[in-house]
Amino acid sequence: MRPPPLGNRRRRDELMDDPALDAARHHEALEGLARLHRASFTARRIWSRLAPLARTQDTPLRVLDVACGGGELLVDLAQRARRAGLELEAWGCDRSDVALQHAENAAQRAGLSAHFLQADVLHELPLHTPDGAPYHVMLNSLFLHHISETEAFHLLTRLREHATRAVLVHDLLRSRAGWRWAWLGSRCLTRSPVVRHDALASVESAFSYSELGFLFGRAGMHRNQTRVWTPWPARLLALWQRP
Repeated sequence: MRPPPLGNRRRRDELMDDPALDAARHHEALEGLARLHRASFTARRIWSRLAPLARTQDTPLRVLDVACGGGELLVDLAQRARRAGLELEAWGCDRSDVALQHAENAAQRAGLSAHFLQADVLHELPLHTPDGAPYHVMLNSLFLHHISETEAFHLLTRLREHATRAVLVHDLLRSRAGWRWAWLGSRCLTRSPVVRHDALASVESAFSYSELGFLFGRAGMHRNQTRVWTPWPARLLALWQRP
């Protein structure tokens, strides 16, 4: 299928964000998304940047996955840390109670100790654990394309201000190649109509490389402190480290 013109960022309603979406279809969509993420090596790429931080941390590396969704990424990262013999304190937050239930079930099945908080991160981003401990790493994966440029700027700024060591950002890039991959992957890896719709809507609402670079600069994640990679398929991974 031929992608539509992708010159300008489009804002489209995504079915996953619909409060009327029933729990069964939501869980099905979360499973479909997890398969897409595994196929695109999301956790492996993020772990490759997170592991060096864990190795140089004297205490368990405390990570907050901001807008964690169904928790598959956080669970995968915690499993990788366990296999590597590294200590990772896994925290996730999301506004959806269905997604958080899904995440808690995934952590229990994996035999992991992970903590999940309910929060609308655009309005009440958790800055510390309930015990008052700060997060060493703020992680945000595949969320920026859901929000406006202004919201993304404010969120990135708060992540940078409150992470004691680093901020990791992973998101889609708006491109024809990314749209084609989303179309193919969503049809091969899931039958969920929610995922098939939202996969394309996500690419069309994603930022371009230059737009994300501008956002990082505005948020204080300057080039001399931020490393950026553009892995397949049409993704961007950025690591900002506190000087």
